[in-house]
This record gives sequence, C-alpha cells and structure tokens, in this order.
Amino acid sequence: MTWSMTHICRRFGQMPMTAVAVPLVVGILVASYIDVPTALWWSCAALCVGASMLLHTGRGVWLALAMLPLGAALFNMDRPSDEICGRPMWMTLCFDDATLQGEGRNRASAEIVACEALPSAVGSSVFVSCDASLHFDKGDRITLYGEVVRFDDTPQWYTGLNCAGLLWLNEATSFEYLPADNDSRHARAVEKLSRLTPAGDARATMLSMAIGERGRTQPSLRDTYAQSGTAHLLAVSGLHVGMFFLLANFLLTFIPLARGGNLLRCVAATVAVWSYVTLCGSPPSAVRSAAMFSVLQLGIFTSREYGGANTLAVAVAAMLLCAPHLLFNTGFLLSVAAVAGIIFWGTPLIVSLHTHNRALKIVVDLVAIGLVATVAVLPLTSNLFGVVALAGVVVNPLVMLTANVIIVFAIAALLLPSPLADFVVRPALQCAEWQNALVGRMSEFEWSSFDYRLPTWAVIGIYALFAAVTIAAWGLERKKRPPTIKDN
Repeated sequence: MTWSMTHICRRFGQMPMTAVAVPLVVGILVASYIDVPTALWWSCAALCVGASMLLHTGRGVWLALAMLPLGAALFNMDRPSDEICGRPMWMTLCFDDATLQGEGRNRASAEIVACEALPSAVGSSVFVSCDASLHFDKGDRITLYGEVVRFDDTPQWYTGLNCAGLLWLNEATSFEYLPADNDSRHARAVEKLSRLTPAGDARATMLSMAIGERGRTQPSLRDTYAQSGTAHLLAVSGLHVGMFFLLANFLLTFIPLARGGNLLRCVAATVAVWSYVTLCGSPPSAVRSAAMFSVLQLGIFTSREYGGANTLAVAVAAMLLCAPHLLFNTGFLLSVAAVAGIIFWGTPLIVSLHTHNRALKIVVDLVAIGLVATVAVLPLTSNLFGVVALAGVVVNPLVMLTANVIIVFAIAALLLPSPLADFVVRPALQCAEWQNALVGRMSEFEWSSFDYRLPTWAVIGIYALFAAVTIAAWGLERKKRPPTIKDN
C-alpha cells in the first residue's frame, strides 16, 4: 500500500459540489448563533460573486465563499415569524400528518391556511398538542379561536420543525372540524391492506413500514422499537425510499438494452419512486429522500461511474437552499448521516465482502448496509434523543432483510387484484410478526439501551474524526504488481 496526497486531491476532484454544500452549512450554522442583519449577508454574497467575475484566478474559491453568506441570508429569511405568538385569534389549521399518540397526549404539525386577523400568519407551521381523546388524520382541517405560544422549556421532540409555536387543544376547546378527502391514493392503499389482513401489531407494523400509516401503531409498540434502536423503521424515510429505489432499478435492468433505454430507465425509475412517495401520503421525510434519489438517478444516467458523495452534496445543497431550517431537522440529519456512512464506509465494506453467489451477496450487502448506517447515526441519536440503543447495532442489520420483504410484498399486494393480493400479502404480514417478536425480545435485555445524551461538541468531534480518517484513507492505494514475462 502507498499513500499519496495526489490520491486525495483526485477524490475531491470527483465531488466538486462539496465546495458548495460545506460553506452553505457553515453559513446556516453561523446565522443560527450570530444575529447579523440579512442585508449585510446579502452584501457579502454579492461581493464574493463580484470578485469571482472580476478576478482571473480563484473564481471557484470566491463562488464557494459566496455560499456562506448566502446560506446565512436564506436562513434569516426562513425563520418563522413570531407575530402570531401570544395573540388569540380565529384560525384554520390543516394537519400535515396524522396525530401520534404520546404519553397522555397526541401530537402533530399543522399549517395555518386561513387567518383574517393576521393574513401574514397564513402559511406558518404550528405544532399541535391535543388531548388523547382527539385524533386527526392528514389533511383534516379545524377552525378555532386559539392562541399560539412560543417554544419555551418544551420537550426535545419539538426541535427542528421550523414551527412558529405551539397550540394546545383539549376536550373543552371548541372547533369546527372538516375531515380530509378519504379518496386519496394513500387512503385507498390503507383500506385495501387493512381489508386483506387481520387487525393487530403485525398489520400496524406492515402499514407503517410499507405505506407510512403510523396512526394505527400503538405507543407500546413504538416504545419497543425505540428501545431497540429501530424506531426509524416505523416511519417512511430514506431507508424505505432507498429500498424501493433499488427495487425499481433492479426490475428495470432490461430497459437499457433497447435504443434510448438508459434515458427511459432513468425516467421510469424516477416516476416510480415519486409514485411510491405519493402512495405513502407524501410525508416530508419521504419527499426529501425522493429528491435525493432523483438526483442519484440522474447521476446514474449521466455517467457510468458516478460519485455518491458528490450526489449527496448536490441533494443536500439543493434542499438547504430551498429550506435552510432542514439543517436542524432530526429526520434530515439522520438521513444524511446514514447515507454518508453507507457511501464512505458501507461501499468499501461491501466490496471487501464480495461473493460470487448472487443470493448470498444480496443478504451480505443488506446486513452490511444496516450495520454501517446504524453505527453512523449513533452519535446523533444520543444527542437528539438522549438514548444510546446498543441493540440497534445487532438488530438493524437483521431487520434490513425483513424490511425488504415487508415493503416488496405489501406493494405487490396493492398492485395485484384479489385473490392474488390476498396470497402475496401473507409473507409481508408474517415477516412483520417475526420482526416485532425479534425487536421485542432484544428490547428486554438490560444492555439494549441506556440513557445518555452526548454533548453537541462531542458529536461534532466524532464526525470530524470520521471525516479525517475517511480523507486519510483516500490517500491509500495498492501497489501495482510489476508486469512479468507471463503477463506479456
């Protein structure tokens, strides 16, 4: 093995978009801690762009530097207005997702869609905490006279939502209720799978994992998954969209053989991914993941050898430019950390574990991806949730296998007519039952999880060390064997 700085420079040259994403992230972080007028940030960005146009050298450096004040300016503009806080008024809310059951209360996020007293409040997001007897589905609307309060001394799970404040509802609150349209693709999918399977935790797990129907999952089951470090399975996110992305590309493998097949495959796979997201009710985490995989699909089309890191940087930069507050969103951070871990460590691990048996290779790859993704997000989960789920390191690689079966067969059951659908859905339900049993068993061990909140500075240090080791490893390259007479 030889080490050379040239190898590292060559690797950075393959992912130029990191020069955009990194200063953009730094700018958002700076603006979150330092209160600087937005106009000053815009002026700095304009100066950097002007320098790149006037100077003959270092244009790329100046453009990269411009991303820092640009990120700060966009973050200032993206901050929710606090005008609506502490002001009782009539408003109409539309729920972004179904309410989740918590400890004595249900919770969900909603958007203000009408407010005559304060028109500027329209479009603002609020977090709704309601009595356990109240349940709302995605798209439901309520009109009420209420007061939004600021997030002071609130639980950890309120953070990162870019909400203007918190709205409390109880049984005494009077409101006008308008149910959502139940004729959506998501509602029809929930109805069909519910009709094909008996009620129970297995069906709730299948509905949650396959099509994002989380409202039917009992709090006790969610707590079991949380203790075992597998709570992410119960919400459609990058993991689920990624599985569907791989499945779509696998089923469309034959298309490139035809004339113009690569373009057709790119379009078909992208449409399939977004169709799956709409089938799941278009939750924000799935939409973000679909955007990332659409960029990845474009990278596959434009070149045979595409840089996963560069694709990730493109997706991160694009999403932060549109919504800078995502940098503090729990789901966004976990998705980026997991994907980065898979790209930088999972891919080399898969290559080193290469086997010629295709069936065994699929199993090995899934287990390796599950292990790397779990380890990659451990520091973040400790910092965000105050829990270190050691069981997740053991369970996640295993449930990657059951998760694939659940998603694939549940989607197949939705596409097939009865009685084929009734037959196809059985493996998904059985795997969901086995998965629940495995997760429940692992959560019973004392070592499965323990309470510890890793400080933010420690999280930054761990990921900085991860980056330093990764970059250093890029400089390594195997020595080429000198040619012999036999080779000639």
